[in-house]
Amino acid sequence: MPPQEFVDGVLVKRYAVLLRVAGYWFCPSMLKDLLEVEADLIHANCARSFQLDLTSLVCKIKKIPLIVQSRGAVGSYRVENIMSRGVRFLHLLHNHILRFSLKQADKVIALTQAEAKQYTSFGVAEEKIEVIPNMIDLSEFNNLPKSKEFRKKYDIKDEEKVILYLGRIHKLKGVDILIDAFARIRKEMDDVKLIIVDPNSEYSSFCKNLVKKIAIDEDVLFTGPLYNNDKLEAYVDADVCVVPSRYETFPMTLFEAYACGKPVIASKLGGLKDLIINEATSLLVEPANAEQLAKTMLSVK
Repeated sequence: MPPQEFVDGVLVKRYAVLLRVAGYWFCPSMLKDLLEVEADLIHANCARSFQLDLTSLVCKIKKIPLIVQSRGAVGSYRVENIMSRGVRFLHLLHNHILRFSLKQADKVIALTQAEAKQYTSFGVAEEKIEVIPNMIDLSEFNNLPKSKEFRKKYDIKDEEKVILYLGRIHKLKGVDILIDAFARIRKEMDDVKLIIVDPNSEYSSFCKNLVKKIAIDEDVLFTGPLYNNDKLEAYVDADVCVVPSRYETFPMTLFEAYACGKPVIASKLGGLKDLIINEATSLLVEPANAEQLAKTMLSVK
């Protein structure tokens, strides 16, 4: 990609990453542009990042109003047993930096009430917080594809139940828990497939090796990323969609599944508790509990 270009009339600049430490990407080349920028307002769509920390410092120096929209990143590193001690120490250190960055914000935008509480735990005054949820364009779901199209493409039999996971593969997302739960239900039923639609991340290899290790690879399909009509076909042919996260704020897959008329099983935590509509459309399970997740998936008819 070019270092800068106009996209839909907007100048987009890309900065080289000089150093990566525990998920923290240092882009010092941003500093010159930020110091030279003449802006009436800066809207930072990030948190726990070098970009936000540098921007908040420049906003303080230049007295530029700042809006911060973390998009789920504020509390994402509070999950136990995700990091080594050394990495956890670095994130604890960054908690103090994040407090400073958020303090500079004139307004912060939360996706859910759960995320709003995360902001307040970092010292953000309640009057600075606005809750603005993500939205989907329902017109995209007006003309859903015909059923069985996805099954035909991937040679899935009509009588087989399809369990669908669609999203990023990361330990926080709990895909390993879903694989464990699927292995348990495979002992009780043969006519079931687990479909994992993912953008191929570093954690994908771990999950694929786990599937092979427990010998369920014939019944687990990693499709890679699916977009537009291909993604809708997966939703249409799924019997249930699962969001097994260890941490979550506002997964768009939840509403996409609803828009396709599919039941959802999700972890009982964070923003998911705010987003679940009712027990007729969704079931909540304790996070990281493969046994309970397996029993719940078996209960969906």
